[in-house]
Amino acid sequence: IAQASMRNRVGDLMQKASKSADFSDSQKELFVQWIENKDNGEAVKEISAQIVAVLTGMENEIAKEILSLEKYLTKKSIWVFGGDGWAYDIGFGGLDHVLAMGQDINVLVLDTEVYSNTGGQSS
Repeated sequence: IAQASMRNRVGDLMQKASKSADFSDSQKELFVQWIENKDNGEAVKEISAQIVAVLTGMENEIAKEILSLEKYLTKKSIWVFGGDGWAYDIGFGGLDHVLAMGQDINVLVLDTEVYSNTGGQSS
């Protein structure tokens, strides 16, 4: 969720920059392309590299802030790992809640059976 929040901040900055007279038309076009492709991992990777290149060295405050958030320009793949006992989610208040929120995350559940418990009891 923090990652999404920071990327939303970047999106707000791109929106503001795309309407600012402080940027060239070609820079504004890159900002618009980023906004339109921000959830497309491959496309945004190339666009982000171009944005960093054209903003580097600029004294504009928006440009500086975008560059300070450079690690949020590209879309990250978020993964959650856990064992079957953890995923069973006794009380139904954790994993299913996160999945129900509709967040863009990947979950890998490992079938650990008796390996993660003492005494040989199953998860």
